[in-house]
Order: sequence, then structure tokens, then C-alpha cells
Amino acid sequence: MKRELSKQCLLGALLLCAVSPLRAQQWTNPVVVGTITDSNAGVSRIGPSNALPWVAVWQSRNDGTALYSRSATNGSSWGAAQTLTLPSGYFAAPGFPAVGTDATTSTAIAAWPITRTGSSIPDLALARFSANLTGFTPLTTLSYNGGIFSGLNFPAIVNGNNAWVLAASSVDAGNTDEGIVFYRSTTNGDSWQVTGSVGEDSGSETFDRNVALATDNNNHLVAVFERRNGSTNSPSFTTVQYASSQNGGASWSLANPLNISDSTGKYPTVAAGAASQFIAAYAKGNGANSLLVQKSTNGGLAWGSAISVLAASSSATQYPENPSIAADSAGNAVIVWSSSSGGTGAGRLYYSTSPNFGQTWSTAALITDPGSASTRDEIPHLTHGDGGRWVVSWRRSQTAGTSSTLQVLSSQLVFPNGADLSVTQSHSPEPASPSDVVTYNITVKNDGPSSATDVVAIDTLPTSASIQSISQSQGTHTETSGTVTFNIGNLTENASATATISMIFGGAVRTQNIVTLTNPEIDPDTDDRTSTEPIQVLIQGVDLEVKWTSFTYTLAKQPAKGRLKLDCNLAITNLGTKTARANRVLVVFSYDDMLSADDPYAHVFNVDRLGAGKTRNLHWQTEIPRFVPWFGRSLLAIADSEFRVPDADRTNNQALSDPLPVPDDAADAISGSLFQSDQE
Repeated sequence: MKRELSKQCLLGALLLCAVSPLRAQQWTNPVVVGTITDSNAGVSRIGPSNALPWVAVWQSRNDGTALYSRSATNGSSWGAAQTLTLPSGYFAAPGFPAVGTDATTSTAIAAWPITRTGSSIPDLALARFSANLTGFTPLTTLSYNGGIFSGLNFPAIVNGNNAWVLAASSVDAGNTDEGIVFYRSTTNGDSWQVTGSVGEDSGSETFDRNVALATDNNNHLVAVFERRNGSTNSPSFTTVQYASSQNGGASWSLANPLNISDSTGKYPTVAAGAASQFIAAYAKGNGANSLLVQKSTNGGLAWGSAISVLAASSSATQYPENPSIAADSAGNAVIVWSSSSGGTGAGRLYYSTSPNFGQTWSTAALITDPGSASTRDEIPHLTHGDGGRWVVSWRRSQTAGTSSTLQVLSSQLVFPNGADLSVTQSHSPEPASPSDVVTYNITVKNDGPSSATDVVAIDTLPTSASIQSISQSQGTHTETSGTVTFNIGNLTENASATATISMIFGGAVRTQNIVTLTNPEIDPDTDDRTSTEPIQVLIQGVDLEVKWTSFTYTLAKQPAKGRLKLDCNLAITNLGTKTARANRVLVVFSYDDMLSADDPYAHVFNVDRLGAGKTRNLHWQTEIPRFVPWFGRSLLAIADSEFRVPDADRTNNQALSDPLPVPDDAADAISGSLFQSDQE
């Protein structure tokens, strides 16, 4: 099946989507997105989320009606299909739509071919979707007449560096040559300028078409397209050409052959990875089982040798066509393709994954099988979005002469590869005394399969810690108040990096050391990217600490004799090395932050035995009569031990709450929460 319009009648299609769980090397069953009754299949394009909902745009191949649907659930469910409005004086023209999204402006722009009434030359209709892609605004229609070429079809559109870039095919008046025209908009699609074109007018029937675009969001763009010599349906040879822009699409290079050693490449596709990195794919058009990729690491100026995606012995995936490739900044790549009528798996969709930006590829695996010799899945389009999600849409068509519904299927895959980073830590001694030097040993490991770049470990130090020394196996570190940042750098698969921090505390405390990892690659398992290591620093002897854990109050002004209700939770901890016996905690409503043994609103908790490092949680509820001047007062707790072993550090024996607020006489009731005051 050719990517351009064909005279073959392909019947029917239905909009679906499917989701794959983390690490699964498969695609789940499709989900219905929307249907329309039609006698010819259409083609869909999925715009990547980039923090926006997904949007699908497709066209009827019978009358060219352009439709769209929206998913706010990462592709697991879709809204009803909506029609894109035609500009006045135009009618729909069957063709291939395009859509791109821009998270900066929270918009998307769709482009699709239309024809002016009384003319056979196609133009492009444009529509800009609103924030969250819930509606659209028609934009200016693009018409092209460059002297040699006229008309526009088969568009591609991307957004990068606050500019939209569009490429489309344009044909000469004699229909003997076809070229690629580039447009650019810096006004969010309101106005467009032609920034370049590539093509020939030699009279030898040279056709440049089926363009694909990619941007690295760093002012580099690459366009790849077919160049056919001879008629469009029976070319004498087909090559894959490329052009690049180094200034955000403001100007373009001349066209150059991508597959210099092979004059049979077709169905090109391209994707961007990290800055300046691009990967292009195409099928070898000689009927053999061949699917090739080539990479550029300098913004599309030069390209490496072709790498085969498929093993030569792979019989189930013979005759690949219409590949679509996507990549992320971590170096992961996915390619999907349909199998043509020449292969044993005709009418199916396959995919392969690469954890190293196309250097090696997994064994081809099936995405979908229509399950009938009279039904075909074809012309896939793959997009990568946020959170490691990969969405593919395609056309399911019937080859028989019966009518059916339009089907556009899509599936979502959470990429199984990535850089699986983990952080672990240990410390000694435990428990420690205030004079001990406590050493934390931190290990960061990459379980692969991809390499991890720009790895950073952020260590939030325990409270009251004083750093004595820091060392690490690789990279550098910086210190700020309470935080050490380790700039580890790159970690290949199975590589590890270590760091050591020594510190002293100077007093008794129960606290923790927290280390968190950051890096740009997708992590297939995020549960082990943070490590929390508790520590107890115990003072010799008994050391009681009391703290409020919660304190709420309510007062109903009706009836008139309403009472102030207090609900308090506090904790007593022994931060010493010896067991504390015969302990008590006195809680009292204080005047002038002083304890009063005669205060009628006091309570005593008796805690008989509290081991070293142990905590006891206490709860107290009371009611204060309305006539008691409670506002401005605090709740004070004090802990003490009546055993022979004295409390070695009495600075943490008291806990004072914030004062109760002055009531608002206009309010029907008051309520709120208090916190532990700094005035302990």
C-alpha cells in the first residue's frame, strides 16, 4: 500500500486506542475512539501530549472530511469525533492530515488538504486548537504558487523554539515534477512565511513527496522525503532525500540523498532525540525484507551508515512498508511498520525497540493482527509523549467491495527500556551518641538497559547534622544549608557510583537522611529513586523529649453556654541510652506560659517504662467553659522522670503550642489547628 493517494478502493475504518503496562513488550487491545460511516478508509495522525491531551486528526478518503478526537487519559479513552470546519468557498479533498502540539502555548495546529470551488489545485486548511484541545479556531488557508510549483498536499507540521514549521508537497503545472515547500509561523499560526523549497524541474518526471519533519527543540530541524524518477505509480527508482535547518526553520539546506548506496529507499520517517540527534528510517523498495535506519548527531548535517532493523531471516515480517519512528531524549527509539501483500504476515502491524538510539533493535513483535485475510492494518503513525508513552494510530481497511465504518486504531506503549536507577544507603554507628562521627555510605546504580546521563543525587541532611567530610567516586558536589548535591554525571548499564558523608550531631535526636535522584532518561522503575535512612542519636543516660503531634480546637457559639473543645495528641520519646522509669507528662492550659499546679484544666500522663530510643503516643481531650478567658493561652506539656537516673538534657522536656486566637464575634463558630511553638 502506497502512502500517497491510491486508486484502489479501501473500505472502512474505526478509531481505537490501547494501553500497555510498564515494562510490557506488547500492546494491549485497542479501545474505540470514534466512528463515521464511509466507503473509503482514512488516515489518522496523533499529536504528542507534551503535558497536553492527545489529539487525533484523520480524513475520510471518500469525501475528504477532516475529523478529530481528544484523549485526556493518555489514550485509554477518547471523546466523540468532531468535524473540522471548511473555509468558505472550499470543499474537502481526500488526503493526508497532519497535527502538532505545543506545550508552551497549550495549543495544537492541524493541517489538511482542501480544494477551492472550481479548481483542482489543493490548498491547506489550518485549525488551531484551544488550551487543553477542547475546541478549535480556523486559521488562514495556505495557498502556494511559486512559479514552478503550485498547490499543497501531504503536510507535516512540528513546533519548536516558539515557532511552527510546516512542510508540504507541491506539483508543477504539467504534473511532471513535484517538490517540497517549507513554511514557518512565529505568531502561533496566525500568519505564515515561505522559508524554502526543494525539488527539480528537469522535465524528467521527478517527484518529491511523502515528507516527514522532526525538531530537537534546539533550533535544528530535519525533513526527509521520497524522490521518485519516472511516474508516481511506476518510478524507475526512488531515493530518500533529506534537508536540514539550523535556525529553527528560517532557512533550509539543499536536498541531499540519505541512502547514497541504495537507490530503492521509500516511505521515509524521522524523529529527534537529544539535542542535535536525529534518526531516520525507511523501507528498502526492492521487495526484500529490509527496514533501515540512519542517524545524525550534528543536527542533520551528516548521517551515519544504514543499520538494519530486521534480521534477514525474519519471514513473518517480510515486505515492510510505511514505517514510522519516534524517539526520546534518553536515546530510546521505537519503530512500527505494516507488512505488505508480499509477506507472510500481510496486513499486520509490527514494532521493534532500541535502547541505544537505533544502534541495535529488538526482535520484531506483533502489535495487531486484523484476523481476516480481507482486512488489513496499514499506514501506521507513531508518536512519543510524556511519561514514556508511545502511541500509534493506523488504518484498518477492507479489501472486499462492501461498505464498512472508518477505523483508525491506536495503541499506547510504556517503553520497556530506559535507565533503571536506584539509590541505597547505610550508616554507622547505630545508635550513635552526640560525640560520634556518623558515616553515611550512598550507592547509586544503573540497572540499564540504557545509559543514564546527567545523574544528580540530592542529599537532604539530617536535622542538626554538622558535616565533617565528603568524598565520592566520580563527579563533583556542592553544599548549601542542609543539602549536598552530588553531580555524578553519566552511568552506563550496570555501573555504580558511591559517595560518603561523615557528620556529627552534637545532641540527641531522631532524624533521617534522604537521598533523591534526578536524570533526564525515563526510569522504568521509579520506586527506588529515593532512599530514606533513619538514625537515632542517643545521649548517655535518660533524655526525655516531648512534642505535640496535633492540636485541634472547636467552639460552637450556640448554645450560649458552649464550651471550647480541645483534642490533643503528643509524643514522649526517650533519646537516651538508658531506660526511663516512672515518667510523667503534665499537660496544662497555661497562663503566661507558666505551669500551675492549681490549674483545673491540667492532666497528668503516667508513663511507667520507656526504653532507649522508644516513643509513646498520648492523646488528651478536654472542654473549657465559655467563661474562662482562653484566647491567647497556649497548651504546655512537660515531661520528667522520677527515677534515680537524671535527665541528661532538659532543653527538650517542654512543648508549647501556639496561642489560641482571639475569637471573631461575628462568626457562628470557630475551629482550627495549632502548631508547636518555637518557644519551648
